[in-house]
Amino acid sequence: MMMSRLLHLPVLLQKLATRYWWSIPLTLCAVPVVLGPVSTPPFWKMVQVDYIWECPDAALVIGAFLGSNLSYFLAGYRIMNELPPRRNRLFCPYGCLAFWIWAAGLVSTVFHAVQSMGHATLPYAEALYYVDHGIAGAAVFYFYHICGLPNRNALALGVAGLLCLALPLRPGYAWLHSLWHILSAAAALMWTCQGKIARRKQLLSAVRDRVDG
Repeated sequence: MMMSRLLHLPVLLQKLATRYWWSIPLTLCAVPVVLGPVSTPPFWKMVQVDYIWECPDAALVIGAFLGSNLSYFLAGYRIMNELPPRRNRLFCPYGCLAFWIWAAGLVSTVFHAVQSMGHATLPYAEALYYVDHGIAGAAVFYFYHICGLPNRNALALGVAGLLCLALPLRPGYAWLHSLWHILSAAAALMWTCQGKIARRKQLLSAVRDRVDG
């Protein structure tokens, strides 16, 4: 009996890898848990935002910075509204798109709130930096898993957002990163709509093939 289970183990692992490969980035979330307090490497350094508090309108900048995460919650809400009413729709494949974008928004809000507190919370912010990227990476991979490659419009929004993300300029970091939040949420919403249309076409094609057959 045990030998039979062991023989089926490679098949089971292959099925798990095929179905859940998109969760690989979640391993980043385990880094601060397994290794304890960790700093971010030089090639992937977290931007410190202590300088913002020296500005006269610091509260406004930080408020707008954190508030930009609202775009993720709005996008997730819109995705859920696009789904037909049914029980447990959050746990269907397209409902999970909303879950992951909400998760990304929640973790991003917590991370940036801690990051905004300055040097005193640096170890916690750097730990959350790993978690934030792990959740965001898993969300992107899950969107690809469900919706396929993004179309040109969604890709253009995503690339524009990545450009904002890749420019950690100290004077404008908060505003550029806020744009990343908004553009990536918009790209995710457009990507979802694209995936729904593609799925609908597949279903219609399958029905037609069955009728013709």
